[in-house]
Amino acid sequence: RDVPTTYYGVTSVRGNLAAEWLANGSIEKVIDIGSDTLELQWSFDYLGDRYSSVDNNRISYINDSFLHDARVTYKFYGGIEIAAYVTNISDEEREVFNYDFVSSGYRMVSYAPPRWWGVSIRKDF
Repeated sequence: RDVPTTYYGVTSVRGNLAAEWLANGSIEKVIDIGSDTLELQWSFDYLGDRYSSVDNNRISYINDSFLHDARVTYKFYGGIEIAAYVTNISDEEREVFNYDFVSSGYRMVSYAPPRWWGVSIRKDF
C-alpha cells in the first residue's frame, strides 16, 4: 500500500516477483526386475503470473508457466546405474525476469533453460 511508482504515482501494488499461485510435485515408480531396479520419475513446476517491477505495469508483467521433467533410471545389482532424462519436456519459454528500460522504451527478458536431455552412467564404489 502507498508505494511510490514511476508510472502510477503512489498506489497499492503486488510485491515484486510475487506469484499468486505456486505448485510443484513429483511421481516416482520403482519396479524390481530380479536383483536390478527400474525407476520412472516425473516432476512438475507451476509458477503463476507476476511482475518483475514494483510498478506492476504491462512491460514488467510475466505470464504464468508450467514446466515438467522426466527421468528413467536402470540400476544394476553391481552398483552401476544408467539414466536418461529430459527437462522442460514441452520446451516452455519461461520468463524468469524482465527489465524495463524506461528511458529507451525497450524491454530485456531473461528465460529459464529450454528443453534439455541427457544420459548419465554412474558406478557406486
